[in-house]
Amino acid sequence: MRPRPAEWQLALPLALAYAAFFLVPLALLILVSAFDDERITTIGFAQWRSFLGDPFTWKVIFDTVKLGVVTVVATAVIGYPIALVFLGAGPRWQRVILFVVILPLLTSVVVRTFAWIVILGREGVVNQAVLWLGLAPAPLNLLQTEPGLVIALTQIEMPLLLLPLLSVMSRMDPNLRDASAGLGASRWRTLLRV
Repeated sequence: MRPRPAEWQLALPLALAYAAFFLVPLALLILVSAFDDERITTIGFAQWRSFLGDPFTWKVIFDTVKLGVVTVVATAVIGYPIALVFLGAGPRWQRVILFVVILPLLTSVVVRTFAWIVILGREGVVNQAVLWLGLAPAPLNLLQTEPGLVIALTQIEMPLLLLPLLSVMSRMDPNLRDASAGLGASRWRTLLRV
């Protein structure tokens, strides 16, 4: 009987691939950026000064971070109630909810992107609903805007938040919530602390 390999031996091929295809090119990119000329002979930081001195660069960084934060908050605000419904549902409904959560991961990103173009377009479902409800006199421009991007990114990232959240919350003892309520904690305090 052969001895089982250690955990680090199992992770070694992935670590080598990660180093070869991510860390080495990143290190080379940083090294090349430390030179001022195309022949890589004069060391200097003109490239970095140019990059960090450009206001457009800082605007892009700020907009990217803001978009990421808004998407995470939107995903958490929508995902947490879904996780609570999952925990309160019976085993049959839990399977249905889990299937609906996993379904987007089984669909290509390209297909999902085209679906969002159709849904958020001027003749899409969202605009038709807005017009039918009388919430706007004309179709909204949701494509290629920040709100449309947040909506699409929230849907794309939802399974990546929900699957770990469902795993953690399903291992939590349900008596903890009852004990918290019994000790006088409000629902919000229970939500934040337990």
